[in-house]
Amino acid sequence: MTIRDGEVTTFAVQYETLIDDHWYPVVRYDNAHRRGHRDSLNARGETITKDWLPDHLNHRDALTIAQTDLRNNWERYRATFLVRFG
Repeated sequence: MTIRDGEVTTFAVQYETLIDDHWYPVVRYDNAHRRGHRDSLNARGETITKDWLPDHLNHRDALTIAQTDLRNNWERYRATFLVRFG
């Protein structure tokens, strides 16, 4: 996360899960494309789906949504990932 003049300018928040002594990225939120979004990832860390957050959100609000979503829904994201993982 980068903060400039009290404002969040960049952020990335990622949920990873441990399977057989290996960490796998599952879901990542960031604003790499100048707008907050969520990437669902495969076992190689490649994006499967990209879901955009509303464009009216500033980066601080997008970061808060990302943190809250991952905290509240990590079990669901893990279960979905495990189905894809095989």
